Amino acid sequence: SLSFKFDLDSSGYILKTIHIYSGDTETQKIKTHKQIHANEFQLIDWNFDGHKDITALSSRGSGGCSYWIWNYSPTSGKYNYNRQLSEYLGLEIDTLNQYIVFHYRAGYPEEIWDSLKYVNNKLQFVKGLYRERYTDSLGNSWVKHTHKKMIQGVLITTVDSSITH
Repeated sequence: SLSFKFDLDSSGYILKTIHIYSGDTETQKIKTHKQIHANEFQLIDWNFDGHKDITALSSRGSGGCSYWIWNYSPTSGKYNYNRQLSEYLGLEIDTLNQYIVFHYRAGYPEEIWDSLKYVNNKLQFVKGLYRERYTDSLGNSWVKHTHKKMIQGVLITTVDSSITH
């Protein structure tokens, strides 16, 4: 089994190095120099390959969380930096359906959820929801939902809207 040592600078907000050990032997040293939000590290299987990936909290705020992620490669036995997922504000994981969710909020009026799946180790768009809220010239509050879904390589878009009050 592997163990991990996370080296921070004296401020506690810069992750300098990640050391990976198998027993007493260091098997990998990742020089990172990444700013972190808190001393919060997890092992999460982001690409659903059965291997836990190194996850460090990069930021947390009203727009969601972002992470630094290193995926484990069973072929090399090493962790590789994931550029697609790292630093994306609003990154979420749906472990039940095995979706990576890019969740973007621009406050009350605008919110987007894009759900992607790993297929042959590449992220592919599956479905998305874009919700807009606005008030018309008569003072009616509206919500508009734009649904997108990939069906056999074709992007299908449906839109519905309604007055909320």
